[in-house]
Amino acid sequence: TAARQDPTADASIVNVTGSNSVNVFLGIGMPWLFASFYWYLQGTTFAVKSQGMSFSVLVFTCGACVTLSVIQIRRWKFGGELGGPVDAKAYSSFLLVVLWLSYIGLSVWKFENMEAPLTQDLMILGLCIPLVAVALLIFALIRFALKLSKEYIGEEGFWGIFIAIGIFGIRFAILFIFQWQ
Repeated sequence: TAARQDPTADASIVNVTGSNSVNVFLGIGMPWLFASFYWYLQGTTFAVKSQGMSFSVLVFTCGACVTLSVIQIRRWKFGGELGGPVDAKAYSSFLLVVLWLSYIGLSVWKFENMEAPLTQDLMILGLCIPLVAVALLIFALIRFALKLSKEYIGEEGFWGIFIAIGIFGIRFAILFIFQWQ
């Protein structure tokens, strides 16, 4: 309800940001503090290998810059971070989900390829940019096709095509997964 009452939804975004900050600082900081005290009392040091951390920070920073740009563009175009036309909400949401999945995928890749040189890290990160653009393009085409189907063949046909595309996507994903094994 706070997001509906506030024209720019600033209170909602501050709530989410503050909550996440507390979760990160307490959820990670307190256990590390306790672990460092424990290992100090045991007469040794608490050490965590930071191999791969710089790549993760680089990927996160790139994603954060894109996210902040989306937020700023939405504020400039629509007068707030949330709301606006349905298409803009859908594309913004999809982009942020794809960025999140990209971060997870790149982090897993780095964990599996810990010894990869910096040039390969940068190449993989650079390859992710057109993949995100292609995902957005596919999303736009699917949205366009679903809008056309809803407009021309009615609600029943719309859901039929939606389910057919979903089944096709699942079959394609299963085929893709088994090809890599």
